[in-house]
Amino acid sequence: MLSPSVKTMLAALAQASDPKTHAAELQRSGRALLERPYDAAGLLAQMAGRATAVGEDEERMSQLLSTVLDEARMARENGQRRGALFIDALEAQLGELVASDALTLKGSLAVSGIWVRAGLTPPAILAARQDGFTAAVEEDDDPAALETLLDDLLGSLMREHGDNVTVLQTLFAEMLPTVPPEARQALVRLAVARPQEIFAELGCACLLDADAEVRFGALDGLSDRLAAGTVSSETLARLTILRSWLADAALRGRVDGLVREAMRKGVGGVTKAPERKLHRIVASPVDGSGAQSMAAAVQTGGTRSVAVVLLKQGFGVKDAYVLPCDSATEQRRILTTLTDEIEAQDVSRAYLEQALGIALGEGLEAGLAPVPGLVDVAQACGLDALRPLSASVAAMLKLADPEGRVANLTVQTRGRLIMASQHWPDRYSVLESWFEDSDETVAALESARSPTALTRAMWRVLEGRRTHWAAVIARNALLSAAGSTHTDEFLAVAAALKDGRDLKKTPVMGFICEQSIMVWMNRRDAPTPPSMRRRICRSPRPPCHLRLGPCRPPPPRPRASWRSCCSPPD
Repeated sequence: MLSPSVKTMLAALAQASDPKTHAAELQRSGRALLERPYDAAGLLAQMAGRATAVGEDEERMSQLLSTVLDEARMARENGQRRGALFIDALEAQLGELVASDALTLKGSLAVSGIWVRAGLTPPAILAARQDGFTAAVEEDDDPAALETLLDDLLGSLMREHGDNVTVLQTLFAEMLPTVPPEARQALVRLAVARPQEIFAELGCACLLDADAEVRFGALDGLSDRLAAGTVSSETLARLTILRSWLADAALRGRVDGLVREAMRKGVGGVTKAPERKLHRIVASPVDGSGAQSMAAAVQTGGTRSVAVVLLKQGFGVKDAYVLPCDSATEQRRILTTLTDEIEAQDVSRAYLEQALGIALGEGLEAGLAPVPGLVDVAQACGLDALRPLSASVAAMLKLADPEGRVANLTVQTRGRLIMASQHWPDRYSVLESWFEDSDETVAALESARSPTALTRAMWRVLEGRRTHWAAVIARNALLSAAGSTHTDEFLAVAAALKDGRDLKKTPVMGFICEQSIMVWMNRRDAPTPPSMRRRICRSPRPPCHLRLGPCRPPPPRPRASWRSCCSPPD
């Protein structure tokens, strides 16, 4: 049963017909619902019990639940325990729904899609009651059983969106968590082995899946395609690009073997790559959580598109996709919309490749697979040499200043560059998002009993986060090297933090210290100490695009965000 507050939120969403108004209302409602876990549990129960096709009301409920889960995920990633508790509570509620037989098949698919769109791994319990899958797998002597099941699952998808690989990848990602693990490998193998080229693209995407059964099912399907003679040169090119992105050595070895066998059979050969023009590439500054957005206007022959990537420090490539454009006018409109919503600057192709390489390397080091859409972005932008790079501060500074020009300056000159960081808050609006608000920060500040103790506690927190802030500033140094006149300042500050300079002697860290305390005080409605009133924190939260909010809407169900107006058509 939906609570009155959730009904009010859904009514407000129904009245917000304008895309921007709808997105703002959805974000506001999602943040409010994060503080009401019991209301969210009622909304989950409503979606889990669905037995009919999705209507407008159900679509709004799906959007709202996905948005609040996305808010919870971001809070968890930023060290806020409330996000983890919220997600754990909803997953426990889902377990109760399964135990009481309140989860329908359509409800299971709906819930899986909600979790996927929020950037979360759907709970394993979603597959617990799908007896039809298990029965099909047990019929080992009749592969037609799984083939029939696959046809039923895809339904009208291929008839309506047969040539849209983005739709297929998204819907497959939402459907697979509802399939028991013992059926996934066989099901993916059958799907990838289908003769249409779109399923080969699906197979390449599935090689980057977090689930081992899905990865090896995709490789089995690609091997079946090779045996049947349906591996194309385009598929071989994709495999060549992504093989170095695979953290699993056994999987990478099998991919290498498949590529060698394909080349022995004459697949590929000498082909001239289509000419790609990158008309414009834009990138946002790196915010306080280490998040960054980038977009590129691409032309291949007469075909135009916009490639979009979202990166986050500590997590690598969070999302990547290519939006097809019908015309140059539409391409310019999409890019203009993006740059109107975010602070951005024009950057070079070399910077795009460097930033993606660093994110790739960081993700692999953390054991996180790159998102499947990164292959599409790499191919669309002609980044055939894209490889993982080191995400260490030293490595990023080397990329930004390969000749070590700043490092070779005198101590006094570097000191002046460091002291110049006191002016950054006036020059760069992204610094509004440079603050700490993790549970560790809150606990440290709440334990203080005087203004002096408050500041001392905050400095202790920042000392523990020295590496994080050095990396954030190093990333901005790399970005500023692409066009800013203040590159040397970023280089000097990042290097000083890396080398252990006293944080209190680094002006920008003093700003972060003060702003973090002010954000904490604003949230608890405490008076601001007079010594800190000289700075005004205009944004108690980082901008939504920089916190990596909901990514592009997975067709055919749009998701409200700054990217909703740039989504591929249904």
